[in-house]
Amino acid sequence: MRKVTLAILTFVAFYLSSAPIYATPDPVPAASPIVITRGSIFIEGGSLFLPTQSPLIQRYAGLGFSVNASGYVSLASQTYNDCYSFGCGPGSIVSATSYVPFSTSDPAFRTGTVTVNGKAYPVGMNRVNVGGTYNFVSPSLVFPNVNTPFVTLNFPFRFEGHLVGFADMRSVFNLDLRGQGIATVRFTRNNFGDTTLYRATSTTYNFQPASGSIPNY
Repeated sequence: MRKVTLAILTFVAFYLSSAPIYATPDPVPAASPIVITRGSIFIEGGSLFLPTQSPLIQRYAGLGFSVNASGYVSLASQTYNDCYSFGCGPGSIVSATSYVPFSTSDPAFRTGTVTVNGKAYPVGMNRVNVGGTYNFVSPSLVFPNVNTPFVTLNFPFRFEGHLVGFADMRSVFNLDLRGQGIATVRFTRNNFGDTTLYRATSTTYNFQPASGSIPNY
């Protein structure tokens, strides 16, 4: 009996030592952010008395991804709050930095399409509702000492964004975006007695392919 037990234990030890070892699989890594390499996001200034209602035109793309949509947004940034609402005078510190949040109930994606991996999602009411954020960061410049009717300033920028799309109460895409480029801000002169101020009337964020790492402004 003791010989039988010893033989069984020997067989089990041999089997365990020779059996293949299956490692626990690593978790599937999160999808990398989509790098935007071309196109633009255009934000028009609102009226002097209602500056936060700003038309938004989005025509930009990256690998396997594109946005072709338009709508309206509310803006929250130092540049927009000052220069869009009241105007900036010569010597003011200005930038193209802007944080643009929008929920799925906002009209930022009022009409158009978002294409992900070849699948086009029509956006808008009773279609795919899109929410998310756009965050543009640029260095600051000193507004020039000029007295011309119009002024155009260019700023390098980096971009981080997030888009989520919902249809019939379910998520159809959830995307992180990255990019960089040149922002063009256009100003129009307004004279108030002896005071000259320039109000920002539009900003166009033109995306460019990254030549290296995205700058950290």
